[in-house]
Amino acid sequence: MASATQEAILDAAEQVFASHGYEGAAMREIAKRAGVNQALLHYHFATKDNLYERVVERRSSAINNYRIELLDALDADGSIPSLEQLLHVLYAPHAYMRGGSTDTVAAYTQMILAITIGSDERSKALMIKYFDGIARRFIDEFMRVLPGLSRSNAVWAYLFALGVRAQVHARNNRAVRLSDGLCDNTDLEKVVALVVPFVAAGIRQLAAISSHSLLPPADQPPSRCPA
Repeated sequence: MASATQEAILDAAEQVFASHGYEGAAMREIAKRAGVNQALLHYHFATKDNLYERVVERRSSAINNYRIELLDALDADGSIPSLEQLLHVLYAPHAYMRGGSTDTVAAYTQMILAITIGSDERSKALMIKYFDGIARRFIDEFMRVLPGLSRSNAVWAYLFALGVRAQVHARNNRAVRLSDGLCDNTDLEKVVALVVPFVAAGIRQLAAISSHSLLPPADQPPSRCPA
């Protein structure tokens, strides 16, 4: 378990990495925000690269372990859950409380969005290490509840659903601005109530495409999942 000093450093690093990205984050600023000298920061975490990974590991482990608990509970009695139940687990706002608090959700989400779309080797390595496992679990679950869903379309379904999740947890007030105040994303439960049926309909359509074996024209190669 991390010490109080380490937790303070991780909290500060999360905010600085979220605001400035990996390249723009300075260790001296992290140390200043944490209220420690830079030598102590290096003593606990050695390098910026190691500190960055520890920030990701701390939140992702808590959040993903909680999601796994929820998925295991759905599967416990041997029955097949509904697609909507799986999506509620994927989007569950309270999952983020296992990794922090409402004050840390925005910063962590900002970091993870950068990693998710990042093409650099650091981002890809972090995705493989901390996120591909839970992704494969959801992909398998999607295929279990929708037998007509092919694996390729199940992968697309997960990635598309993940893209929507970025908007669920966005804290840029864009929904408020575009709707002239009609939309409010501060109540995550209400946002999830809209998102789940929206995404479920799309995934079911992908399952319908899979089951009907709609193939591209002979002169057009099939689509491939991104590397």
